[in-house]
Amino acid sequence: MPTSNPIVIERRGEVAVVSMSQDVIRLLDYEMDTAIKMVLEPLQADMPTAVVVNLADITYMNSLGIAMLLRLHGRLRPKACSLVIAQPAPFIRDLLHNCALDTIWPVYDTVDAAIRSLTH
Repeated sequence: MPTSNPIVIERRGEVAVVSMSQDVIRLLDYEMDTAIKMVLEPLQADMPTAVVVNLADITYMNSLGIAMLLRLHGRLRPKACSLVIAQPAPFIRDLLHNCALDTIWPVYDTVDAAIRSLTH
């Protein structure tokens, strides 16, 4: 089980940036609900209008990573909170595209580009 915090949340106005380390993928092997709670619980008191999932530190993603994104999307959507992806590695960008998930979640090269798209 990972020892460092695999998920860090930074608030930028009405947008929450959720940065994930590679440890989140290992955490998913043990407990997906724990990973989802690590994202959602800090947001409950003041729900953002959007969440940017920063994948800059993720070099590998398997079906559990995709499942986590789908569950997170499913939990945020009823709260009128959109989800976008930022800085995926080329492999992950291809995976999202090949699974047509980039039609559900816009994918941006940088966190700043994602935030700009959400605030304009």
